[in-house]
Amino acid sequence: MDSTHSSSPSTASRKMELYARAAATLYGIISFTDFFEILDSYYGTGTLSQKRIISYFRATKNDDPVYYIQDKLIIHASIPPDEVARTLSEIQHPVGVTAPARRRILPEKEFLQYADPFFYEDTSGTQKMEAHLTGDMGLSREDAREIVRETVWICRTGTCPTYINTALDRRGFPCDPNGELDLLLFGIEIARDTRQWERLGATGTEMAGN
Repeated sequence: MDSTHSSSPSTASRKMELYARAAATLYGIISFTDFFEILDSYYGTGTLSQKRIISYFRATKNDDPVYYIQDKLIIHASIPPDEVARTLSEIQHPVGVTAPARRRILPEKEFLQYADPFFYEDTSGTQKMEAHLTGDMGLSREDAREIVRETVWICRTGTCPTYINTALDRRGFPCDPNGELDLLLFGIEIARDTRQWERLGATGTEMAGN
């Protein structure tokens, strides 16, 4: 995709798709301008041909389940096309959240973890919730991790952590009031340490330390 990169075209294309998947997961919606800023931080400014990359994305039929391209934006597939403008406004002007001045750019290896739709941050909150679901509620490890993953996703997209109860109800898992309170507290802790769209890829903990 550039004159200095030695990878084959197919390998370079697959790598670019991984970057797009990671960006969509981590930021929800990102412009090509900001996307190239991330790539420049990894490869060096001007190393990659922006024109060729845009042409590739526009010319390639995209059936990726994680992202799609609309206008000059890379958009997470969970956001319907008719809700892009509203969601982008919510990300850029969050209510009750202090947004950073600049997008959080992660080291490349960490960034590419987000290309995996099943990846979530391993934090004290996710560990506590999984332990509670398996130890106190008797769920299988697979079910517990699925619920933790959904909780992280709820937090990443800016939805209220109390929606975790919906994840349990939908799967037919009963939860008493005390258990609901425990899960809510775990959800709040998870939200603090989850990279969120409204924080431009930063966590609440990172924002508090800035």
